[in-house]
Amino acid sequence: MKKLKYFFALALFSVFGANADDVTIQGVPVNGELAESARSLMQANVVSNDAQSFSFSDVKFWVGEGENEAALVLQWNVDGEETALVWGYRFDDSATTGYTMLEDIVKADDRLYMVVQNSVFGMTVQGIGYDADGDGEIALLNESGKEQQLGETRILIANGTFTAKDADDFFKCGFTTDGYWAYFVEDSETLPPAGYASTGASSRKLTDGCVDGWSYSNGSFEWKPLQAAEEPKPLIKYPEEYSNGFFIINEDWFGHRNGSVNWVASDGTVYYDVEAVANGLDVGDSETVLGSTTQFGQIYGDSFFISSKQGTRFVVLDAKTLEQKASFDVTGAGDGRDICAVSTDKVYVGGSNGIIIYNTTDNTFGNHIEGLSGNQIGMIVRVGKYVFAVEQKVGIRVIDPEQDKVITTIENSNVQGLTVTKDGYIWCTLPSSKSLLRINPISLETEIISIDTQIVSTWGAYRPDYVCSSYAENALFVAGGSSFSPKSINKFNIDDKGNLTKDETFNFSIPEEYSSMFFYGSPRVNPTTGDLIITGTMSYSGPFKLLYINPQTGEIKKITELKSADGSTRYWFPSVPVMSDDAVPVINLDDISFDGDESLVIPVAEIVSDADNLSVMSVVDAFMDDTEIASVAYNGLNITVTPLSAGNTTLNLSVNSNGKTVEKEVPVRVPELASADINYAEKINVYVAGSVLYVVGATSGNAVIYDASGIAVASFELPYGSAYDLGSIAQGAYIVRIETGNSVVVKKIVKL
Repeated sequence: MKKLKYFFALALFSVFGANADDVTIQGVPVNGELAESARSLMQANVVSNDAQSFSFSDVKFWVGEGENEAALVLQWNVDGEETALVWGYRFDDSATTGYTMLEDIVKADDRLYMVVQNSVFGMTVQGIGYDADGDGEIALLNESGKEQQLGETRILIANGTFTAKDADDFFKCGFTTDGYWAYFVEDSETLPPAGYASTGASSRKLTDGCVDGWSYSNGSFEWKPLQAAEEPKPLIKYPEEYSNGFFIINEDWFGHRNGSVNWVASDGTVYYDVEAVANGLDVGDSETVLGSTTQFGQIYGDSFFISSKQGTRFVVLDAKTLEQKASFDVTGAGDGRDICAVSTDKVYVGGSNGIIIYNTTDNTFGNHIEGLSGNQIGMIVRVGKYVFAVEQKVGIRVIDPEQDKVITTIENSNVQGLTVTKDGYIWCTLPSSKSLLRINPISLETEIISIDTQIVSTWGAYRPDYVCSSYAENALFVAGGSSFSPKSINKFNIDDKGNLTKDETFNFSIPEEYSSMFFYGSPRVNPTTGDLIITGTMSYSGPFKLLYINPQTGEIKKITELKSADGSTRYWFPSVPVMSDDAVPVINLDDISFDGDESLVIPVAEIVSDADNLSVMSVVDAFMDDTEIASVAYNGLNITVTPLSAGNTTLNLSVNSNGKTVEKEVPVRVPELASADINYAEKINVYVAGSVLYVVGATSGNAVIYDASGIAVASFELPYGSAYDLGSIAQGAYIVRIETGNSVVVKKIVKL
C-alpha cells in the first residue's frame, strides 16, 4: 500500500469536524486514504479463519482485582509472531476504561511497553512493544536514532515515530505513517473481538465479560490463533562483578551442551550460565565460551583459568567480570585436567598427556614440563619453592618452577588426590589401600597413614579428586564410597606433629528423603563461611543438589536444587566449586629486634594473612639491605633471619598470595653481639631437597662439593648460590665444605 502521511489530533478535528460521515481511529476523526483504511476494517471480517476455541478460562496472566473480568488481545503482525497474546483483567469500578486496562497490564507485565499521546480525544495509542526474547533490553530510538528511555512504567507519552532498540522485540509504532493500532471491542466474552471501536480506549467503559483487542494494521488483517500470555518470570539481574561467593564449574551434558559456570552469591542466590551471560551469548541456544566436559578452574590474580576435556580446552576469563580474555582449542597437553598458576607470568596446565606452560604475559603456550612420562595428570599445587603434581601410574612429581622440570619423584602408583593443609603439608589419597600419603614440602620426607575410609578414585572417567582441607583449622575432609557414587564424608584432625585423628564429632549423613543421593563433583571449603560445599544427585539424570555442611558437626545446613534460569531441570554434572578471591594478603610483621646471637625463624603462616587462601601457599621473596648486619633465608614455609654484626638494616619482603602481591619494608635492629669473632658454623644449615642443595645462614664465602674419594665435583659462591642444582651429579653420598667469615663448615649430604 502507498505510504500514508497524515497530521494528527486537533488538526484533523478542526478540518473535518465530527459529522456522521467521519471515520475514526481510536476515536480520532481521519480523512483520505487513512479513512479508507479504517473503513475497510469496519467492514471486514477480522475473526481468524481458524476456529477459535479460546475462552476466559484459558487466560493465565491476570492483572487487577475485582468481581468483573475482561480480556485484552494484542497482535503486532510482525515476522516471527505466530499467535496473538491474551491477558486477563479484573476490576470493580464501573468507570474503568479500556485504556486503564491496557495501561495496568503494561505496567504489570515487564515485557510490555508503549508510546501514547494525550489529546482532546483522550489517550491515543501510537506504539506497543513486547520483549519477545525476554532479555530485558527495552528502549526506544526516535526518528534521528537517539535512544529514548521509558522509565519504570515503560510508558512514553510523546508524539512521533519510534523504533525498538532491540530488533528482536515485537514493536509497531504509527498513526501518521503506513499503519496504526486498530482497536476492536466485544461485550460478550467473544474472542477474538471483531467489532471496530467507534471511540478511543479512554472513552470505552468496561463491562463484565468484555474483550478489547489491538492489532497493528494498514487496512486489513486476520486474527492469529490466540495464546495465553504466560506470567513473566522475574528478570534476573546478573552481577556486574562476581565477588563474595563461589563459582561451580560444570561438565554439563556431554553431547548436548558444552561446559558451563554457575555463581552462588553470599545470600545463596544461584545465577546460571554466568560465563555465557557475561560474554553476551544466547543461553537458550546453549552458547558458551567453554569446551566440552569442563573440568577445572582456578582464580589467580585478576584471571580465571578454566580447562575442558574437548573442544575449547583452555579459556581465560576476567576474575570479576568473566569477560573472555583468551581461548584455545589446543594446548599441547591433550584433554584438559587441573590448572596451577605458579607465578604471575606462568601457569601450569595439566592434561591427559602431561603439563604444558601457559605464558600470561603474551597469552601463548610454551614448553612442556621436563621429566614427565606423558601420562594423565591429576591435581597440581605449589607450596613454597616446589610444585607438586600427581601423574597417573607414577606418583608425585616434584617440579622446580624456576627450571620448569621435575627434580625428583615420590613414587607411588596408587596416588589419586592431593590437597594442602593449614600447616603446609601435602596429603595424597591412596584409594586402593585406604591410606593417605603425607609429604613434607621442604625435606620431601613422606609417611603413609592408614584411615578407615574407602577412598574414591576418579582416574577412569577423570574428575577432580574427593579430598579437601579446611582454612580455619588443620583438618582434612575425605569423601568415601565407590568411584562413581561417593556417599560419605569423614573429617580428620591433624596435630602439631602431623599425626592424623578421625574427628568423631563430625557426623555427616544423607537425609532419608535423599537416601539415594551420591556426590558428583569435588567437595571444597568456603573460606569465608567455613561451610563444606558438596554437590550431589539422586541419579545421573539429576536433579542436582547443592549442600552446605557445618564443618564442625557434619550437619546439613541447607540444600539448594540446581535448576536452569527458566526453572527447568538441567543435567549440570558439577565438577568443582571455585571460591572467589576478594581479600588482599597482609604482612603482619612490623620490626625485628635481636637480643642475642640466635637466628630468628619466622613461619610464613604467622606473618601472612589472607582471608581467601592458605597463607602457607604464599610465595615469598626476601632480601636484606645490608648483608653485613643480618642475613635472610627462605625455605618455602619459614623465613630465617640471622644477626651478623651490630647495626640497623631493612628486611624487604614480597608476598604473592594466589596472584595478589604485597610488599613491606621491615626494620631490623641488631645489638652489639656477644663476641666479635662469632662462630658462624653453628648458624649454617645444609640440606638436600629433591635434587637441590640448600645452604642457609651463610652470607658470603664459597662451597665445594667432594665425592667419596675426595675429588671436588662442583663449587659455587655464597650467598647467591645458596640453592645449587645437583642435577648433573650422580646419586650417592658427598661432602660439602663451606668457608664463610672465620668459620669452616663440613657437612655430609646424600643425593637420592
